[in-house]
Order: sequence, then structure tokens, then C-alpha cells
Amino acid sequence: MTAAASSSGTASAERSADAGPCAEPDRSRARRPDEEGYVERDGVRLFYEVYGAGERTVLLLPTWSIVHSRFWKAQIPFLSRHFRVLTFDGRGNGRSDRPAGADSYTTTQRWSRCPAARCGRR
Repeated sequence: MTAAASSSGTASAERSADAGPCAEPDRSRARRPDEEGYVERDGVRLFYEVYGAGERTVLLLPTWSIVHSRFWKAQIPFLSRHFRVLTFDGRGNGRSDRPAGADSYTTTQRWSRCPAARCGRR
């Protein structure tokens, strides 16, 4: 390993430790989110990400109850150039909480906690 490679590796490790989760390199992403966080309702946290800053917002819903928001990773770079894009991990998926019990995963429970209703409205 060269001195340049060694020093850039150290800087990268320091940068990711100081800058939080959005600064860490992630090769599975085509674009990093501009904002990310959690919304909470009745003690259940849902993870969301926001991309772009367009005047209109596009909400990309989970395609199925067992699929997380990375499903949309190929569409986000294009859409975020034209729109503000909001994605979220549904209950029990990705970085969202996993409440116990089948009653926590009914259709009503899943969609009543959609982050678009609670965060980032313009």
C-alpha cells in the first residue's frame, strides 16, 4: 500500500465517523439521500429518505409488504433531477422498526403510518 492510499483510507474513515450515516460510501446506491430520518407513531418508527429539491413531490411506495425502499434505487437518480422524491421502508423492513404480532402488519396499520402524512410536506 502506498502512502497516498494509506492517508486517503484514513481520511475516509475519519470522514465517515464524523459526518454520520449519509457520508459513508455505499456502492449499492446510485445517489445519496439529501435527507433521511424517522417518523414515529404509536411507538413504531418508519425510516424515510428524501432526494432532490423539485417543486413537486413524488412518493415512491413500497411495492409489496416485504420489499424495502432500495427497490427504487434505479429510478431515484432520474426522478430526483426533476422532483423531490420521498421513499420509506415499510413496517418490518429495511431500517424501520419491526413490531411484534400479526396485528401490527394489517393493511390499515401499514398505510396509516405512511411517512408522507407525517414528514416533509410542502
